[in-house]
Amino acid sequence: MKFFFKIFIGLFLTILSTQTFCCNNKIAVVNVAKIFEQIPLKKFFVKKLENDLNPQLIKIQKLQNELNSKIRMIQDQGISMIPSEKIKLEKDIEKLKNILIIKTENFKKENNKKQIEARNIILNHIQKLINIIAKKEHFNIVFDSTFVLYIKNIKDITNEVLAQDKLPIK
Repeated sequence: MKFFFKIFIGLFLTILSTQTFCCNNKIAVVNVAKIFEQIPLKKFFVKKLENDLNPQLIKIQKLQNELNSKIRMIQDQGISMIPSEKIKLEKDIEKLKNILIIKTENFKKENNKKQIEARNIILNHIQKLINIIAKKEHFNIVFDSTFVLYIKNIKDITNEVLAQDKLPIK
């Protein structure tokens, strides 16, 4: 009987200490999407992507213009053209279409790849900023506020994270 009493007391104390531990957690929320939209690093990567991909985009636009001019030519002068010239022009149009499709697909793939890389770099940077604030203010748990349905008496550290971004990271 003493053995069961000791087990009961041990379980009771364990449950009490677990509840106490649970209640001492400091929890915060952060709006990662808002930070992502406002962080200066995003503007840097947008400009970098524009500069990196602009030459390819210009080439694709030139090809598109060339294709459009040849299509207009065949529409306007197709009736009066010599059949061999018309066939040659149609073949050129098909070649240009195929080249344009390939270049457009490659551009989309490269653009998507670079955007994913940039997004991952930005999200890693945001995570570092959140960790700095969480350690400084001794938070045990930080949730993204977009995943939380109800918040009461929980600190939102979004503005602190944005302010921390203006400071150098140690």
